[in-house]
Amino acid sequence: TEGHTQITQISLATCLDVLHADRGYVLVPTADGEALEVIAQVGKGPIAPNNRFGHSDSIAGRVFCSGVSYCSPNLLVDPLSHQPSTQRWVESGVTFVSALYAPLRAGDQIVGVLSVTDSETRRSFSPADLRLLNAIAEIVGGALQRAMILEGLEQRVKERTADLAQANAQLLELDEMKSDFVANVSHELRTPLTNIKLYLELLDSGRPERQEHYLQVIQRETDQL
Repeated sequence: TEGHTQITQISLATCLDVLHADRGYVLVPTADGEALEVIAQVGKGPIAPNNRFGHSDSIAGRVFCSGVSYCSPNLLVDPLSHQPSTQRWVESGVTFVSALYAPLRAGDQIVGVLSVTDSETRRSFSPADLRLLNAIAEIVGGALQRAMILEGLEQRVKERTADLAQANAQLLELDEMKSDFVANVSHELRTPLTNIKLYLELLDSGRPERQEHYLQVIQRETDQL
């Protein structure tokens, strides 16, 4: 669980920083597989309610089932939004929430959904923002799946106490793999995303004649991710 939590928290914090969003979520299937639930969340103000997001009554569920990312200019008027969540936004006094959703992939399998929202700046996310979130989700999905596999292996090792010496050796190996993996994910995300953030800021404040160059650098760094 520790490795799982570290990966999701690092990933969400990075998404908020790079995309200038104010909330982020990681959703995965519930135990019965019939809906999604939030397992990690970061951000300001009221966060997602503790409820289930169905495959057909929420954007997250549709993205999980279809594997197609989604950009909502304003969740509060989006007919595909999860209505209980929308109602809570309205009740809290929020009048505008833009959102991005991207599937978390592990090879050919979709293991969850990565989502970010913004209600403070009242800006809608762009197609470029969605592409960037997709690039991050590709990394996070594989990392999350591998962390879950490691956690599952750890649990099985603990249950097999009959062969104590072998179980201890496996547990130490898994702990080392998990630590190295989390460190590698953090390192691989940091430099390219820092560059992407810099050039996104230059798009807003840099010289107009250099915008094509800025976009080329952002595309190159995205490909690198």
